[in-house]
Amino acid sequence: MNTGQKKSLLSYIPGYSQNAVLQLIIFSAVAFAMLGVTWGFILIVYQGDATNFNEYFISNLALPSLAAFKTHWWTIITYGWFHFSGFWDLRSNMLWLYCFGSVVQMLVGFRQVIPLYAYCLVMGGVSYLLAQLLPGEFGKIPAGIPGILGARAGLIGLAAAAVTLTPNYRFYLTETFRVHIL
Repeated sequence: MNTGQKKSLLSYIPGYSQNAVLQLIIFSAVAFAMLGVTWGFILIVYQGDATNFNEYFISNLALPSLAAFKTHWWTIITYGWFHFSGFWDLRSNMLWLYCFGSVVQMLVGFRQVIPLYAYCLVMGGVSYLLAQLLPGEFGKIPAGIPGILGARAGLIGLAAAAVTLTPNYRFYLTETFRVHIL
């Protein structure tokens, strides 16, 4: 019987609506792919000049220095959702997100994982900006870095939540080999 309603492509993934960790991984992979396609398009249009991409896209997504933050305030939200370091950086981040996010999701439920991840990203960005106020060499950003991109602050937050909630948790790799979370 045809009800006339089309199913979403994501509805074919088992448990997608009840799995916040899988939603975060898919969103990060799609954002990485979109950024890569945009980079390729810019390279084709500007005949191999990647400075336009860094100038127009990365500078508007990456969390900049404290001085430039006044004009790019939205980057406190966007920096953690995009990865431009490469596929292997994205892969390792998503592997850690799966490990620690699954533990947190199992213990507190799927509805709390995405807000916790987003809060950790924002707090990581605020910490990055406040660290620039430290005196001397501690607060200096190395030259040539347009800003930070990546999900590390969210991953550290999920790892801290997993360790705090269950410090005796063990990952069983085989029946006899296990790794303690702490």
